[in-house]
Amino acid sequence: MSNSSNSLRLAVLGCGGRGIGVAQEFQECGFGHVTALCDVSENSLKKGLQTFPNAAATTDVDALGKRADVDAVLIASPDDKHVDNALAMRPYKKHLLVEKPLAISVADCDRLVNGYAGETQTVQMVGLCMRYTNLMMRVHELVAAGTIGEMLTAHCVDYVSVGGDYYFHRWMSRKKHVVGLLLQKGCHSLDFISWILNSRPVKVHAFGGLDYYGGEEPPEKVCSSCDEFKDCTERMEAVASYDYMKNPVKVPDACAFSREIDVCDNSVVNVLYESGAKLSYTEVHFSPDYVREFSFVGTKGRIEVAAPHNGPQEIFLSFRHRPRKLMHETIEASPGGHGGGDRAMMREFVNAIREKRAPLTDFSAGRECAAISISAEQSIESGQVVEIRNVDGSPRVVTRQKGRSRGMSRSAMTAKTNFRV
Repeated sequence: MSNSSNSLRLAVLGCGGRGIGVAQEFQECGFGHVTALCDVSENSLKKGLQTFPNAAATTDVDALGKRADVDAVLIASPDDKHVDNALAMRPYKKHLLVEKPLAISVADCDRLVNGYAGETQTVQMVGLCMRYTNLMMRVHELVAAGTIGEMLTAHCVDYVSVGGDYYFHRWMSRKKHVVGLLLQKGCHSLDFISWILNSRPVKVHAFGGLDYYGGEEPPEKVCSSCDEFKDCTERMEAVASYDYMKNPVKVPDACAFSREIDVCDNSVVNVLYESGAKLSYTEVHFSPDYVREFSFVGTKGRIEVAAPHNGPQEIFLSFRHRPRKLMHETIEASPGGHGGGDRAMMREFVNAIREKRAPLTDFSAGRECAAISISAEQSIESGQVVEIRNVDGSPRVVTRQKGRSRGMSRSAMTAKTNFRV
């Protein structure tokens, strides 16, 4: 197996748009080259070979695993196939990068975590690319340095103006494929927040609704042959561009008001963590803008984060025990898909392999954010609080005692920060 950071031989298992797009970033950045492609669809393989004409192609997962010219496998198959495909690679000792979400059930997440328990010769990573952006790395740096003290609450709103284009014209609008958009979309923000809080979730309670999309249209109705195409505000063009793909692609155009759509288009989630920290998270797929907004409140102050899809990304910092001067920092995004997150994610994957260490977003991290998302969807269905347990089935408890931070207020008066003004 190759250990050189600039000669990694990558296979792509699942040759849809996301898999091919990330593989292009990998190769263009000089991390290595794509040597093999695998997909059950011959048509998808043909499309993949248009991008990587020198790669070997197969529909057989085991044949892929046996290849001596493959060091690592990017698994970008449909979400419900992630675990089976990853476990199929286990005997072949390939490094793995599994696209998010890790799985569509907590049981499957646990099956994968347990399946790779004790495996130290290979790297197992989840593609939670948002953690790796310049903005999120900077927020983590500030919080980890104690800039705002002990973390107590977090708040986030995912405003998604492209909910129709990204989800409701496609297979992602059906629960049977994705469980819900809190898993498909929300796992990024939920992973980032858990990382910032440095704690694991204990309980989840959520509400949600399908209040804008969906309706009574027949499932076979498509935009391209619809008489109302010109007048429909949710029409889907035949070709679309995504920031994680190099070229525009032909996209599905099923009606966004189909009666078969059953995922929520807006949700509100509350989470309690082992540390005692609490999170409120909102996801809206019919907003006029596309932006994530975060707020983290600690014993010393607050960090607010504005992360628009395009435009300046900003961090605001204020303190409780100092003059209420608002400190501000603008963060530049790096080139590449997902605001530079894709390239930084692949760099972390390659570095983890070279340095023989666990990556920042390993299977356990993927399990935790998936567990929040899946538990939230279960709570929406049942109306009940859902408890998250450990992989071994044991319960989790809140360890923080009330009033523990009372003595910190005086020391906060003289605390220093590394915030750039």
